[in-house]
Amino acid sequence: MILDKSHLVFLLGGLTVAGCSAGLIDGTVCTQEARAGITVDVRDSVSNALVGRGSLIVAREGAVADTAVTTLGDGPFGLLLEHSGTFTLSVTQTGYQPWSRTGVQVTRGTCHVNAVAVTARLQK
Repeated sequence: MILDKSHLVFLLGGLTVAGCSAGLIDGTVCTQEARAGITVDVRDSVSNALVGRGSLIVAREGAVADTAVTTLGDGPFGLLLEHSGTFTLSVTQTGYQPWSRTGVQVTRGTCHVNAVAVTARLQK
């Protein structure tokens, strides 16, 4: 699943995703949108320039994995629609050393996941 900054909130019409449906839950009005559990901003560690275009981003927890090959814009990129857990993120980009972070935790909220924003600062 690839989401760029213009698609971080993805409308699914009448489809229910991971227990998310329109209506009231504990007095809260919930929507039918699917939200990314993790958004990743890929930057050069020296210049702080966005370098996400063309990178490979993988979020993994055991057998669950979501991958983004980022051809649309420079980011941020969203992964793991409405999926909670503790993930390992990895980013590879031509001309840079591989980057990874373990223990990225996404929790469930009342209606949607509580999104986590991560900045991957890549070194040459």
